[in-house]
Amino acid sequence: MCHGFPQKSNCLSIDSELGLLAIGTKDGRIKIVGSENVEWSGHLKLCSNIKSLQFVPDTGSLMLVSEEPSSATQSIHRVQIENDKLDIQTVSPPPFLKKINSSCVVYRASGKSFFLLGTISGNLYNLNISTLHASDFVVYDDLMGEDGNELETSQRMISYLNYNGLNDLLLVVVNNIYLIVYDISRMTVAYRIKSKYPITTAEFDSSDASMIVIAFENGSYSIYKYTYTDQLTLNPLINDVFLYGKEPTTSIKKASLMINNNQNEEEILIFIGGMPQSTCGDKYTITVKNVTSHVVFDFDSPIVDFEYMIDGSALFVLCEQELVVIDLLDPEWKPFPLPYLYPLHCSPISCSNLISNVRENVYLALCDAGIQQLTQNQMFSLRQWPLMCGYGERPKAADLENRECTILITGHEDGSVIFWKANSVNLKPLLIYRSAKDFEGYSEPNSATSPVEYDEENELPPLRKAGLFETFCDDPRFAIQKLAFDEKTGNLVIGGRGGHVIVYELNSATAKLDPLTVIKVDMIEAVQNHQGNPKGPRSGEAPLPPRKMPMAYAVGIRPSYHCMIQLKPAVPIHALAWNSENDTVAVGIEFGYVVCDLKEKQITFKNSLLPAEDIIEIVNNDGQLSRFKSVKKTIRQSFRRKKRPMAIEAGIPETGEPSSSMIENFRPTEREIVARPKNAVYNVSKGDTPPSSIRMLRFLKHNFGFEKEATLLFVGTSGGRVFIYQIEKSEIIEENCLVIRHIQMAHEAPIVHVEIVNDVLLIISEEQIRSFTIPTLKLTKFKYKMTAVEGSRITKVQTVCLRSAKNRGATEQFLAVLTHRGEIFIFSPWNLKKLVKIQFTKCTDGTAINSASLAKDGALFWLRPGGSEFQRAAISACSNYGLISPFRDRNLV
Repeated sequence: MCHGFPQKSNCLSIDSELGLLAIGTKDGRIKIVGSENVEWSGHLKLCSNIKSLQFVPDTGSLMLVSEEPSSATQSIHRVQIENDKLDIQTVSPPPFLKKINSSCVVYRASGKSFFLLGTISGNLYNLNISTLHASDFVVYDDLMGEDGNELETSQRMISYLNYNGLNDLLLVVVNNIYLIVYDISRMTVAYRIKSKYPITTAEFDSSDASMIVIAFENGSYSIYKYTYTDQLTLNPLINDVFLYGKEPTTSIKKASLMINNNQNEEEILIFIGGMPQSTCGDKYTITVKNVTSHVVFDFDSPIVDFEYMIDGSALFVLCEQELVVIDLLDPEWKPFPLPYLYPLHCSPISCSNLISNVRENVYLALCDAGIQQLTQNQMFSLRQWPLMCGYGERPKAADLENRECTILITGHEDGSVIFWKANSVNLKPLLIYRSAKDFEGYSEPNSATSPVEYDEENELPPLRKAGLFETFCDDPRFAIQKLAFDEKTGNLVIGGRGGHVIVYELNSATAKLDPLTVIKVDMIEAVQNHQGNPKGPRSGEAPLPPRKMPMAYAVGIRPSYHCMIQLKPAVPIHALAWNSENDTVAVGIEFGYVVCDLKEKQITFKNSLLPAEDIIEIVNNDGQLSRFKSVKKTIRQSFRRKKRPMAIEAGIPETGEPSSSMIENFRPTEREIVARPKNAVYNVSKGDTPPSSIRMLRFLKHNFGFEKEATLLFVGTSGGRVFIYQIEKSEIIEENCLVIRHIQMAHEAPIVHVEIVNDVLLIISEEQIRSFTIPTLKLTKFKYKMTAVEGSRITKVQTVCLRSAKNRGATEQFLAVLTHRGEIFIFSPWNLKKLVKIQFTKCTDGTAINSASLAKDGALFWLRPGGSEFQRAAISACSNYGLISPFRDRNLV
């Protein structure tokens, strides 16, 4: 199951009768949605590009035309909703159709409906929706009459088709020049006209089909009123209008005239494009205009298509990166908040965390805060979501049994943190918090939806920003690098790219807080005092300035302890750990770590692990280490993922003896097993990862040989070192936070995770899983050498508690390990026996592997390519999270 906005969206259709919306993509995916928890998904077998997609009203059927990109072979599909699934039937067009260029559904409530196909030869064909059998409808000569000889054979394509069932008339555009009104009931041409300008679209109005709106390639449009008794006549109401002046304008891609039945049948003109080239040529706009209002909605991504409800209540705008639904019954034409198809990448996701078994009071507090945030947000319409299919129906009771309170938390590059409802069919935002408000220069998003005043003298369009997707972020230091969430208390900890750490708490009332106290942590102070700093302090990584004025916080989350941590230098946060019992936060960076007591607003202890000369080099490197390293790593991985040449091309000697270059040509899924040289030299300025880099921080509770249970802090580095600290609860000072053990793994691989199971300490590095007895920390016989046996590197680890498929009340604990090749290994935590191996994504899908997040209940989320969708799976049997099937007791066929 996928959540979010489908990448490569290419077409849109609305069924106003059933209250359904369908989207087709360029990679052959189909998604149909209704009200909340009503969703169907399907996929064409050949991953073909869906060129057009149209509902057959009130039948639950979709007619599709697809094209295979490699061969340009076309196919026709009928998609039928059948209870909880989609039935897809596919046929290849007969040879006489040549190539389909346009299509439309001819729906007749009293007669037989069919699918009309326009071809490049100028002929129209009738496709039976039930049998998918094609037959002749109108040939080119009958359609064009005497004007047919004016066009060459290559110019006779049917450019556009539009049908209105009230008068049984069909609009046909031939070669973007000829507009033909065809009477289907009489099977004759009622009107034919040659346009002065190339036509892009021609459509009937949405009410009584007495008007036709024509859009032109030069950016103008015309509206005609027609009468039809024995002969059809067209009377121009508006002819060749350039709404924003006659200077060069962008083409109008599509235009419609909608009659709003709920607002005294007022006419609303909607069109894509038509903007002045000089001022708005680079904008993606859609104009909505009636007698009293005029708004140009400005989007951040190209507009693909738009559709509207037949009663004129809502406008659906499909862009390449998002779906926006505008409430046309709202006086200010506000957008609806999306219950699904949310653009997860509105700001790129920089980190994510999947949390299961959230305490009910914490979960309800998040839900209540989200509802209040939505109702108080003046940017959105509060009216009911317009798609009503399945509205009011409840999931089956069996689907809600053993339902966990699960949330997904995402951190974004603009500093936003979004809580998502992850235990339902639709991934729905619960609460949104913008951490940028805790820094200087932040201003609340403009809640006013009225557009700017229209400048008649300069003819400037009244633009209004629309949609959630944004292309750029003002400052990369806002990006959330790491997240930690306490499912018992609701505390949220964020670590930013600018070296800041803030702890938040849930609050049920509004509050106005003074500026936060900054706990400054100088990680290079000791080195500077020891060797001096001849080249001056680090200047390239200045921290974000905290706000200086009081800030009002709404119900939801707000800074806890009235303080924040700021590291010097302001390097990205690599690891976070939070202990709510001791009010202690641990922060790891590239060359050390620090533990702070937030209740006392003081530094408990800090430790810099990098040699002095390397820290000096980082300090004087103008902040380029982390950025250069990430760019270098991205480029390196991109080249490694390219296909390796054949063995002969690689220059392997014919004798079969290995050449020296063979060692360097490993595939990205292979890893050479060699002994690491001691005291290996690494170059910090070239982006080499220092062994001091903190990979893991974790608080655990165990007696560890003491008289009573103690709080332990585990610190894991990239060099295979593990530090174990005991944190005294009585007085958290440096003297009471001692290193009780220090372990150096012989293979020196980065430490990924630690876990305590039945008085056994499991230390998991990228290459091995080793077990140690507690408290002696002696090696046991149970171990697993992942890289040596499987050829994989461990990236993430989670202890999962899985339910039995037969007895949902029975659970068992396992160790789940994710690797860099898109695999999940399930181990027994008692003896480290491998139980099963699962391939959840391709080994070359770096986005999915890096973003994969596994919850304790076995739920798995990862980002699909493009970053706009989460793929959801489970490593154990689970329910469908309350999926509603509104047509379970209805035969739509």
